[in-house]
Amino acid sequence: NGNDGDDHRANMPQTLSRDRSLGVLLVGAFWIAFLFLASLYVVFQIVAVEDVYEDENAKIAWIVFGCVVGGGIPLIAGGGNILRWMVYERWILKSGTKKKAVSP
Repeated sequence: NGNDGDDHRANMPQTLSRDRSLGVLLVGAFWIAFLFLASLYVVFQIVAVEDVYEDENAKIAWIVFGCVVGGGIPLIAGGGNILRWMVYERWILKSGTKKKAVSP
């Protein structure tokens, strides 16, 4: 057609999608940082009150923090991504069918 307005309208959904993806990414990154810093705060508070309260153990708090952040979260995230990829791969390669097609 040659109208610049038509080209702009045709590309608008892509632009909106990118902006929305960036927003979701920023909210997710903020939430991850907030939870990480909050858990660090809790561990440091356990270290601070360890001498006052006998039932608090800073060494165990650091071990649990390290295991969850260094082991649990990556395993859950990795396992979830692998499962998601397997479902996606099955859907794309086999068109969502669960059984093999019978050959004539």
